[in-house]
Amino acid sequence: MWENFPHRYLEETVLTVFLWIGLWGAVSLVVEDYMKVWSSKLIMYSIFALVAFSLLYAREHIQSPK
Repeated sequence: MWENFPHRYLEETVLTVFLWIGLWGAVSLVVEDYMKVWSSKLIMYSIFALVAFSLLYAREHIQSPK
């Protein structure tokens, strides 16, 4: 059973999740430190979300309905 277990895939997934959590923590610290007004933080996080979805669509992780 253990011979067929995808150790490499699991390891890469866990490391990728940790990487994204660390990057998000760093971005969050920078935004919270430099942007003091609540509305500017909301705008910045909205821009991050739009860029992320744009990249997902451009790399075809999100399929357009046909």
